[in-house]
Amino acid sequence: MNSLMKNIEFSKVLNLKDLISYQQGQVISRTIAQIPTVSVTLFSLDKGEVISTHTTAGDAMFRCWAAQRKFDRR
Repeated sequence: MNSLMKNIEFSKVLNLKDLISYQQGQVISRTIAQIPTVSVTLFSLDKGEVISTHTTAGDAMFRCWAAQRKFDRR
């Protein structure tokens, strides 16, 4: 199981908001768990910034914690 975790301490309770910073005019990403079939990545986006279109073999989950958002699912 430890091989799943990436960039964070294994078996420790963490506040996801504290794991990624906000930077004006930037898109910031941080992968926190990854195996060939699953990737968990946190994103921080400034107003007007977007995540580029991509595809995945599996499902995707989106969760916004703050601010206004527009989610375009294609």
